Amino acid sequence: MALLAAVQAGITIGGAIAGAVDPKDKERFGRIDEAFRRAVAGDKAALEWLKYRTGQFGTAASIPGAPFDSSGPVGGYGSAESRAYAQLNYNRAIAQLNLMGQVETIGEKVAPVIKETAREAGYEILPRWAIWAGVALALGAVIYLSSKKG
Repeated sequence: MALLAAVQAGITIGGAIAGAVDPKDKERFGRIDEAFRRAVAGDKAALEWLKYRTGQFGTAASIPGAPFDSSGPVGGYGSAESRAYAQLNYNRAIAQLNLMGQVETIGEKVAPVIKETAREAGYEILPRWAIWAGVALALGAVIYLSSKKG
C-alpha cells in the first residue's frame, strides 16, 4: 500500500509539473479521479472508461453510461502523464473491488465486473470449494505415495 501511495504521489506531482506543459492534464486528472470514485462504488461504465483512457486496450467505439465522453470513441489520453494516471487509478479500482470481494459480500452488479476484470488480467476466480478440493487431492497423493514407500 505504501508503494502504491508513493507511486500515486509521484504521478500526481509529475502530472502537476507536466500540467504546466499540457494544460489539459489538470482537467483530465479531475475526470480520472471522478471515474475512480464511481468505479469503486460499482459503476461498471466508469471502470470501462478508466480502462480505455489508459491507452493499453485500444479504443472503445462508445461506452454507454460512461461518466465522460460517452457520445464517441474513447481511447487513451493524449499525454503520457494522463495515461499513466488513468492506468494507476484503473489498477487501484480493480484492487479495491477485489479487496471488497474478499471482505464483504459484493452486490450482483459488482461481482461480474470483478470476474471480468480478473479474466482480462489473466486470472480465473475459483470457488473456495475447488481450492480446498485441490489441497485435499494433493494431500491424499502425498499420503498415498509415502505409504507405498514404506
